[in-house]
Amino acid sequence: MKNFILFLFHKKVKTSVYSKAGFTLIELLIVIGILAVLAATVVMVINPAQLVKQSRDSNRIVELQSINKALLVYQSFGGSSSMGSSNIIYISLPDSDSQCGSYYGTLTATSTGWNYHCSTEANHRKTDGTGWIPVDLTSVETSSGGLFASLPIDPVNTATDQLYYTYIPGSWALSATIESTKYLAANGTTDGGQSSTRFEVGNDLNLNIAVNCAGFTYEGQDYGVVIVGTQCWMAEHLNVGTMTARANPQGTDCPSASEIEKYCYDDTESYCTSDGALYWWDQAMCGSTAEGAQGICPDGWHIATDAEWHILESYLKDGENVCSATRANSFTCETASTKLKIGGSSGFNAIIAGREAGAFYSRLTFAYLWSSTQNTVSAYLRLIHTSLAGLSRECYPKGQGYSIRCLKN
Repeated sequence: MKNFILFLFHKKVKTSVYSKAGFTLIELLIVIGILAVLAATVVMVINPAQLVKQSRDSNRIVELQSINKALLVYQSFGGSSSMGSSNIIYISLPDSDSQCGSYYGTLTATSTGWNYHCSTEANHRKTDGTGWIPVDLTSVETSSGGLFASLPIDPVNTATDQLYYTYIPGSWALSATIESTKYLAANGTTDGGQSSTRFEVGNDLNLNIAVNCAGFTYEGQDYGVVIVGTQCWMAEHLNVGTMTARANPQGTDCPSASEIEKYCYDDTESYCTSDGALYWWDQAMCGSTAEGAQGICPDGWHIATDAEWHILESYLKDGENVCSATRANSFTCETASTKLKIGGSSGFNAIIAGREAGAFYSRLTFAYLWSSTQNTVSAYLRLIHTSLAGLSRECYPKGQGYSIRCLKN
């Protein structure tokens, strides 16, 4: 094929010398066709891994859609057995430990109050409710006909890189990690789900926040996470950077994580370890003024906006309690503060870390938590008092040191 192209090129040069003529139309079409075949061959030879991943992704999408249809059929034919327990992530990996103990350290850490569930190797593909999908699909087969001979599982089905299927009941949500560039663009980012790297299907994709909300390590420190409503929050105050004394100003940029400047209560590093660090607003935002900026948070997270804090407090307030989005210096939204404090029902566990404003004070009395929403020389925050049930919305000068809680993008 290569020699044939060289022959045509030689003919072109030779003809040009004697007659000034170019390729004929037929010759051009032949060359274009050959080049197209060569290009396709090169892609297949150079990138076979993507083709394998695409094949697996195609299977994942078809299989999850089939499971979703089976669950719809189960409901439509009056299936009455349990569809699973709340706050459980059912996964397609088999394990003798129902809480997937063999995969500890490989599975991503779940958010507060959530657990994984595995069925045994002997049962995990059964369709009678003992498999990894805890729904007895056989109970409607008399009316609906057979749904599955055995439950589908991920083509790879290992804990590594989250290559397994997940099922979360409520209504329900299913998901699988997408490996290939092609299907990430076509499905992972366009399915309306919680994650851009997973294919998600079901009748309540908000449930998949439990898969997307996972603990992580950032600059050598482990952080837990907590789901509150449809938001995924860090379960502790951020502590990143190098301590500087209270008498020193903090920076306004983030050239590296180690160069971020933080205050530790009473200029004592151990307080940063136990309580999280305290930051000026400009330092927390890395010099940005944009609402929802990443700031000093890890990739995939950001400093919550004033409006996002209001979503949190509105979700946690009781009944008809007043909770205005534009209130000022008012401890309303009862009992959101009670639920946010350490030991509160939300799992947020807000540490009462105090502040730095020319001096350190208010530790064990107040928690001050920055938002990324500014108001000229000031910025909005939420104020929690150790003995009050309400949560106050305040606007304080940016040059004071307060705590940071990051929110998942």
